[in-house]
Amino acid sequence: MREMKFRGWSTADKKMYYNVWFDNLEVHWFNGEDDEWVCIGDREANSMLHQTFIMQYTGLHDRHDKEIYEGDMILLPGYNKKHRVFMSQGMFCVEEDGSLFPLSQFYSTTEVIGNIYENPKLIGRNG
Repeated sequence: MREMKFRGWSTADKKMYYNVWFDNLEVHWFNGEDDEWVCIGDREANSMLHQTFIMQYTGLHDRHDKEIYEGDMILLPGYNKKHRVFMSQGMFCVEEDGSLFPLSQFYSTTEVIGNIYENPKLIGRNG
């Protein structure tokens, strides 16, 4: 069974937070600067959730042992372009020429080069 982990991109402060945690009503993340858990919102009230993108860990690592998350941009072996990791049809995928391929086919030989939130320029004609 794969480890369930999440990270969150805050559009309010343009920062990626790791160790995102959910309970029944609220979403929290660990603020490493203050060493405390911060509630970023709940599902019922007006909150920071509308300013946050939550991404799930794929359970896979690239060839440099870096964790791969949804929203990451990767380089695949044999291709000279970047690919975005996303969830589709119940699996983490990349798209090539209109076809979906499971990330699990490539992960150990691929390289994470960034993500679409911290590096929006990675989304280009080839992304």
